[in-house]
Amino acid sequence: MALEQRGVVAPFRHRAGADALDTLLVLALEAGLWSTGLVSEPLPWRGTDTLDALATLLIHDSVLLAPALVALPLVGTLYVVLLRALLGRTLGEHALGLWLVIRRTGQPLGPIRASLHALCGWLCALPLLAGWLIPIMTQTRQGPAEWLTGTCLLLGPPTRR
Repeated sequence: MALEQRGVVAPFRHRAGADALDTLLVLALEAGLWSTGLVSEPLPWRGTDTLDALATLLIHDSVLLAPALVALPLVGTLYVVLLRALLGRTLGEHALGLWLVIRRTGQPLGPIRASLHALCGWLCALPLLAGWLIPIMTQTRQGPAEWLTGTCLLLGPPTRR
C-alpha cells in the first residue's frame, strides 16, 4: 500500500524536532546515570566552583569523559530501540505526533526491526551526518534507514485497512 494511503509522511522539521527532543532526554538520562556513578565514577568536583570544576574536567580529569562518550551512544540506542519495540515510538515522536510504522502493514516496529532501524540510523551518521539530510531531498521524504528497513515515519496515526 502506498505511503499516501497510510497517512501523511512526516516533514523534515518534525523528524528533526523529535530527534532533538529524544537527544535532550538521552542527555538528561546520561547525566543522571553519570552523576549517580552507574556509568562511571562519581564526579570528584561536585560542590565546587563551576569554573574550577570545568578546568578540572578539561585539564586534569579528561579521562572521565571517555566513559561518557562511550556510554552516550549506547544509552541513546537502547532508549530508541526499547521504546520503539515496546511502545511503538520514542517520547520525542510521541510529543510531535509521529508514528514509525512498517510500510506494508502500518504496524509498529518489533524489536528486530527497531534494532535494524537504529543500526541504519548510525550508518547514516557516518558520512558527516549527510544521511540524515536525505529526507529533505527525496520525494517520499524517507531516509536510508526507512528504505533499508521497510518503514515510514508518519505524521499522525496510520490508517489501517
